[in-house]
Amino acid sequence: FSSMFLYKRWYRCFTALDGFSMDIGKVERKTNLTLEEFCVEYDGKKP
Repeated sequence: FSSMFLYKRWYRCFTALDGFSMDIGKVERKTNLTLEEFCVEYDGKKP
């Protein structure tokens, strides 16, 4: 699609909410995280 608006509308028509898991709210907190540690752990890598 060339339009993100139309793609979102199309996607919502064919996506069921039961396919997603609920967040239970428990998040591991990290303190004193360096930029290098962040990049290794959390930075998304594109294929």
